[in-house]
Amino acid sequence: MFGSNKCSTSVTGKPKHYIRNEVVAFEEDQTHEFKGHRNISVADVPPWCINASNNTSTRKAISRNLCGFLNTGCGGTVYIGILDGGRVQGVRLTRYQQDHLLLSLQDAMNAFRPPVPRFMYTTEFVPVLEPGDEYPYQFLPVSEKVRAQPHYLRSHLFCWCDYDALGSFNGGVIPMSYVVEISIIPIYRDDPWVRAFIPDCKIATNPIFQCEDGQIYFRKQSTLVTYSLRDVEQLAREEVLLYRMPQLMKAWKDMMTYRTLQQLVDEALDQKKDNSCNEDQKK
Repeated sequence: MFGSNKCSTSVTGKPKHYIRNEVVAFEEDQTHEFKGHRNISVADVPPWCINASNNTSTRKAISRNLCGFLNTGCGGTVYIGILDGGRVQGVRLTRYQQDHLLLSLQDAMNAFRPPVPRFMYTTEFVPVLEPGDEYPYQFLPVSEKVRAQPHYLRSHLFCWCDYDALGSFNGGVIPMSYVVEISIIPIYRDDPWVRAFIPDCKIATNPIFQCEDGQIYFRKQSTLVTYSLRDVEQLAREEVLLYRMPQLMKAWKDMMTYRTLQQLVDEALDQKKDNSCNEDQKK
């Protein structure tokens, strides 16, 4: 039902983790995006973050960035719990809230057009430690029966898992902080699964995904760009041109070779004709 909670290790052999308030060694760019919230879907964004008068928002859904990584084709990772300046803050999550986030992510990806297959993205919950703290190897037990309860998705309102976390916090049990890494794999147009998205297309091109909000996003360095259908059409034309470029260059070389040979033949015929005229005049 739920995705796996991965725990990788660093080059030192210790479990992977972040230190609170440290600044990470990379910036937001073509393949890295920082988020200080966990609103996956557009419907998760609270209404007080949206200015209806000019259609602007102080908080953007994470699904938009995932769409940009998909359409750009280079892959990328969204880091939930790292602020825009690269400082590690973390988000406190119980195991039930982690399940909620995984379900919300899967629900948003299924709302894309075409739906995003599960193998194209991964999720990892990386613990955030205080300076000097040891890595925790013991975690609070959870009830599998409680985990099986349905979650309230596509809403900014609290789910039961949020109320459970609030009750635990009031009881003195503070959830652990995490940086949630949601990664999109790179897309290679010649892969069989990529061709399966567009089986009727004779030329291998990258698939285009439409976000759950109906928009088409591309990643340009550290920003998102919205593409219209005309922009997508122009992009497809450019991809086809690049795909056909080797064949076009070969055809051009063949044509230039033919023209050169034709010119040499014409010159030889003209020379032969001139020689014949000179011989006739001598006679």
